[in-house]
Amino acid sequence: MHRSYNLLFVLLLAVQSFASAVSITPTTTLSAQTANNTSASNTFTALPNGDPAPGNVSKLPIRNLLPGFTGKLMAHYMPWWGKSGHIDIGQSSHDAAQAEAIVQDMISRGYDGVMVSEANSNSYDQQGALTMFAAVQNHPGFLFAISDNSGAYSGSTNVTATLLANMDFSNTHYFQSPNYLRINGRPVVYVFDNISGINWTTVQAQAAGNPIFIFRNKSGFSPSYSSGAFSWIGMPSSTDTTGLGYLDGFYSTALTYTTKVSTGSAWKGFNDTVASWSKNRIVSQDCGNLWMDSMARNVAALSSGPAIMKIATWNDYEEGTETETGIDNCATMSASVSAGVLNFAPAFSSASGSERTVDHYEVYISQDSQNLMKLTDLAVGNTSLKLSNYSLAPGTYQLYVKMVGQPGIINRMSGAATYTIAQPPPPPPTPTPTAPSVVITSPTNNYANAGQWIEIKATASSSTAISAMRVLVDGTAVTTINNVTKVDYWTKASLHKWHTLQVLAWTNHAWVKSNTVKVYVSH
Repeated sequence: MHRSYNLLFVLLLAVQSFASAVSITPTTTLSAQTANNTSASNTFTALPNGDPAPGNVSKLPIRNLLPGFTGKLMAHYMPWWGKSGHIDIGQSSHDAAQAEAIVQDMISRGYDGVMVSEANSNSYDQQGALTMFAAVQNHPGFLFAISDNSGAYSGSTNVTATLLANMDFSNTHYFQSPNYLRINGRPVVYVFDNISGINWTTVQAQAAGNPIFIFRNKSGFSPSYSSGAFSWIGMPSSTDTTGLGYLDGFYSTALTYTTKVSTGSAWKGFNDTVASWSKNRIVSQDCGNLWMDSMARNVAALSSGPAIMKIATWNDYEEGTETETGIDNCATMSASVSAGVLNFAPAFSSASGSERTVDHYEVYISQDSQNLMKLTDLAVGNTSLKLSNYSLAPGTYQLYVKMVGQPGIINRMSGAATYTIAQPPPPPPTPTPTAPSVVITSPTNNYANAGQWIEIKATASSSTAISAMRVLVDGTAVTTINNVTKVDYWTKASLHKWHTLQVLAWTNHAWVKSNTVKVYVSH
């Protein structure tokens, strides 16, 4: 049993060692990680009211910013683009392909549906709403709702009859669809403006489809004909510099109308200075902080959040509330490599910029500056990565760090940080083995006047170790000396005879013989 456990432990160590090796297999590209991934047009370059050019937007689910929220999440949509009197954002609300791209973008961000503003205001906006509705119906489960605005009643001499006609149209074209937003089985109609002169008793009795009506602001809860209220965008005041007090008032009122539907809201900011109807109203985006704060206000106010949440807005470019192109958190990313460590950090162009708008960091590696493989994810707060943790082959690599924003925030990618792993030096050449040799250096061969005591000197050489040397006289060993490569040995020989001398060296498990020397002992 012990041997089995030991073997298992060794195998686990081997697997862990193997797992640390990194093979660069690209799974994405630099272009894919930095390009516009929204439905916004690439021709839209940005506006001075805080609408950024479309970027690579964080597609993390928006619900990440609404912990505990279980209601429906709707995007407030404007259907008037391409109509005269509005700025050019590179889109037409009558373009079916564009509407489909918008719905897919909304779904990719975690929206449950779209609320279309001014759906009945005029023929152009009505067609824009129908185009959007057709795209919605391509996606079972994705919801659609309309918002009635004062524009639908301009010039009307009988606003009640106009509203009923609008409901007839909506019942025919929208209400019967399984994609339409319902509460307790009844279609929901949002009423954005306070339209005077409507006989709501008549409307409730005669409106086609039996819809419920939800009105704007906290005052929308109180009328007897109201089924609920929705919040919009709070404007700053001398006592409320963020406008978030508007939400506090809305939610506190909602708590007193527990039987009515509350639709909360969140926004990135407001700036209508580029709109033809501008009132110079500005609510600072605060580098994405207002977006985060308005989201947090909703769940904090009500124990389970409102029944429905609405983002104001998806695409009102003229009032600076659009979130389609992404929300700018005033950040840039940089990265560098020093001593085998990748260092990175976001830099904020404004003092209000904050890492709270960042969800995490992604580290990518490339060998050609185009094709990337994700190396790892790092939590907010990390600013470095030890590259020696990865068994990379020698070569030159480019490392990129992507700041992944909180939901809806524009992601930022660093420039390339070069990392070079040098080739290891080649191993030293293996020495060519030399043949071992033993040479008798004294006496000389055929020396005929030697004394009876003969001094024998010899030297051995070999590329492998020599462990012993042995002296032979007339073929008989007279001494063996260990751990030497030289001998200097005196031996006594018989008089008046020729004697044969030889020295051996032990190397590589064999005796190596020297040259043979003959001497004559004469005295």
